[in-house]
Amino acid sequence: MSAMFLDCSKIEKIDTSLFETSNVKNMSQMFEGCLYLTSLDLSNFNTEQVESLSNMFKYNYALTSLQLSSFNTKNVKDMSSMFQFCINIKQIDITSFDTSKVTNSVNMFNGCNSLITLKINNFKSENMAHLLDGCQNLGVFDFSNVITDNVKNMSGLFKDCQKLTSIDLSKINTIQVKDMSSMFFGCSSLTEINLEKFDTKNVEDMALMFKGCSSITSLNVNNFVTKEVTDMYGMFQECSKIKELNLLNFDTTKVTDMAHMFDFTLNLENLMIDNFNTKNVHDMSYMFSNAKKLKKIDLKIFDTSNVDNMEYMFNYCQGITSLDFSKFNTKKVEKMNNMFYMCNNLAQLDLSSMDTSQVFNMSYAFGNLQLITSLDLSNLNTENVVLMNQMFYRCTNLISLNLDNLNTKNVKDFSSMFGSCNKLTSLNLKSFNTGKATSISCMFQYCNSLTDLDISSFDTSLVTDMSDLFLGCKSLKSLNLKHFNTKNTINMFYMFGEMTSLTELDLSSFITPKVLDIGLMFSSCSSLTSINLKNFDTSKVTNNFRMFDGCKKLKSLDISNFDISLITSFSHLFEDCNALTSINLGSAHKKNVQFMDSMFKGCSSLVSLDITSFDTSELLNADGAFSGCSSLTSIKMDNFDTSIATSLISMFKSCSSLTSLYLPKFNTINIQNTQMKSIFEGCTKLKISVYPEKCSNLISDLPSYVELVNITN
Repeated sequence: MSAMFLDCSKIEKIDTSLFETSNVKNMSQMFEGCLYLTSLDLSNFNTEQVESLSNMFKYNYALTSLQLSSFNTKNVKDMSSMFQFCINIKQIDITSFDTSKVTNSVNMFNGCNSLITLKINNFKSENMAHLLDGCQNLGVFDFSNVITDNVKNMSGLFKDCQKLTSIDLSKINTIQVKDMSSMFFGCSSLTEINLEKFDTKNVEDMALMFKGCSSITSLNVNNFVTKEVTDMYGMFQECSKIKELNLLNFDTTKVTDMAHMFDFTLNLENLMIDNFNTKNVHDMSYMFSNAKKLKKIDLKIFDTSNVDNMEYMFNYCQGITSLDFSKFNTKKVEKMNNMFYMCNNLAQLDLSSMDTSQVFNMSYAFGNLQLITSLDLSNLNTENVVLMNQMFYRCTNLISLNLDNLNTKNVKDFSSMFGSCNKLTSLNLKSFNTGKATSISCMFQYCNSLTDLDISSFDTSLVTDMSDLFLGCKSLKSLNLKHFNTKNTINMFYMFGEMTSLTELDLSSFITPKVLDIGLMFSSCSSLTSINLKNFDTSKVTNNFRMFDGCKKLKSLDISNFDISLITSFSHLFEDCNALTSINLGSAHKKNVQFMDSMFKGCSSLVSLDITSFDTSELLNADGAFSGCSSLTSIKMDNFDTSIATSLISMFKSCSSLTSLYLPKFNTINIQNTQMKSIFEGCTKLKISVYPEKCSNLISDLPSYVELVNITN
């Protein structure tokens, strides 16, 4: 009868009253996948010959109860996944089951996440892996009725039993067990685990054994024999309330994986691992990550000669004040990314003994070392490093950085490498080889004390991302970028933003056929008096939002060569360029313009404007477009079409020198009446010419000082 009704997913009821099952040996998968089956009466079933019940009720999502007291299971060997994912059953009683011959009960109740009560009696099996995995609502379970004398696999036995508050392990026999991985994983309500009866001399796998036991405050593993264990990955991970761990009895000679072993032990203060033998360990990534209160780690005992991964090893070890790497052997290590990230109480770091010849990833390696004032990396061999992004990110007190011998020939990503190193005053990078770099985004972002920067050797021919490159370098007064090759650059967003001391910028060498984004490129460059953009290719640009916003000392701007045919928004483009007296926008047709809000807002020195090249037939918003242009005497905008515009709030507000506007295509039929007064507010000298039938609501609410001329022909 195996798979008899397999995946009959729409059946709601099955009548089995006439079934003769006395000779049936296999009932595996019999009702598996009967998703909508709400009830089953199996009281007539004769199961005395049955050897397999595996997957019998698996995925019976709609079943809320099962009466199996009549089942004779004396010959059953396989009960694996029998009730797996019966997600709505709240009670299962199998006290009548004879499990004396069962060898496999893997996943038997796995995923029964509504199960509150489970009754068993003298339950036996050789393989109990993931037996109760995912029984999230099981609050009480009498494990004393489980006979474990012959069990070899207890992997995931209680995994994710999130409401289980206690387990009676007084009768447990683990002498045959080889796998205890994930055994108590996710038992977040357990406050204690009595491991006194555990015999672990044959256990080979303890990975994730106690992961997520977040309510346990102490754990006594003094009786553990670990001489055969090869995997301790994440063993105590997320045991967030434990303050002390004594592992002095641990024999770790055969262990190859210690990654995440103490990760997120947030309250761990005292860790006794003085006898650890790590000669065979390959992976130490995340080993102490987020052990935020750990104050001391003795690394002299560590044999790291075979370790190839140290990424995130001390990440967020915020209690550590010193680390001694003098005995560390890192000759095989390939990953050091985030190794010391956020060790923000580490005041010094001696890396002179480190062998980094095989390392390819150093991203975030020293990020957020906020007490470090100096770093000497002159001895590091970085010839194989590909990633240096965020390498020194937010080293906010770093004053001295020796990178003299740093080999960057293979580095592809330099993004945010020195980001927010706001006390660095100089950087000599003339030895840097950037020939393979594709990203230098944010590389010097908010290095706001930097006055001297030598990047004369930079080869940017492959760089696609230069966004935020010099953002916030407030002390840099000059930049020589004539050697920059920008032929492959796509992103220049905020590239020079907030460089408040920069006075001039010659970008005439910039060839930009692939650039898509130049938004905020020069925003808040408040000391900039001139920009040479004569060779800028903007044919593919789709974003120029706030490109020159806040360039308060910029007096003239020629962007007549700009092809802006793909740009629909010009929002805030020249806002607060209050020294700007002239802008050459060119005569090329600008179609599909939709947004001009605050485009020239605050350009108080601008005398005249010609925007006849702008096709505004699709314009939606021009709020404050010319607001505050107090010196503006004329605007040529005869073809300015506002027929579908919905917002023109304060469009010409405070254009106090403006004398006349000829607006034959001005149309305010879609504009709310509440906006009318603000459109020409403060234009005390102005005379406007409009068609009255298109602007009746404007005319009725026009300020008294604005003279109206009706266009009649």
